[in-house]
Amino acid sequence: MLSVQIWSMEMMTKAVMLLTEPLFFDTDCLSAFLWVNKQSLLTQLYPGRIVIPMQVYKELSQPSIPHLKMRVDSMRAKGEAKVESIMVGSEEYALYRQLTANPASGHVVIGRGEAEAIALAKKVNETQKIGGILHFQII
Repeated sequence: MLSVQIWSMEMMTKAVMLLTEPLFFDTDCLSAFLWVNKQSLLTQLYPGRIVIPMQVYKELSQPSIPHLKMRVDSMRAKGEAKVESIMVGSEEYALYRQLTANPASGHVVIGRGEAEAIALAKKVNETQKIGGILHFQII
């Protein structure tokens, strides 16, 4: 049986965007790869797409785990990952503060790395809406 799928231009554009948009990693996820020295899996699967929020970078810079920071710095030096932060006073910062200090009713405070990853993803995805659909890719 032959199966044919017809893609519209919007669907193709959306697929390309999903393959090229940045991926924001929180500390737990990224450190799982760093602890076993397998960050190369991420760089092979997501070349040029890895973004480490500044708060995650700070969490991985603890003196008790220097080898994790060293591995992140190696990824950065090779251009496999970049570190980004949010600007104080921006909409993203307001979301970050809400998530880390004053969550909406029924929600709990989350970690700084997770909150910054969410805020950065929201910022990027607001500029990359396709057909009114907002995609969050937080790993």
